[in-house]
Amino acid sequence: MNPHEPVRPAWWCATCDEAWPCQRRREQLIIACEGSRLRLALILAEYFCQATEDRPDLSPSTLYSRFLGWLRT
Repeated sequence: MNPHEPVRPAWWCATCDEAWPCQRRREQLIIACEGSRLRLALILAEYFCQATEDRPDLSPSTLYSRFLGWLRT
């Protein structure tokens, strides 16, 4: 098991206690996707959908920034 997995339904990192995906998990996902930004975006979009169900208290734009917004950087 990867220790930088999300604790649901809060979507916090089990290791860092930061908002998930934490910086370390982002790096791991980039490596796992072998540089394919499309593959990475599809994986993160699935997590985004799950998070919107788990966290109706957070706005979709906040969750979008957290899960997909960093891909542009």
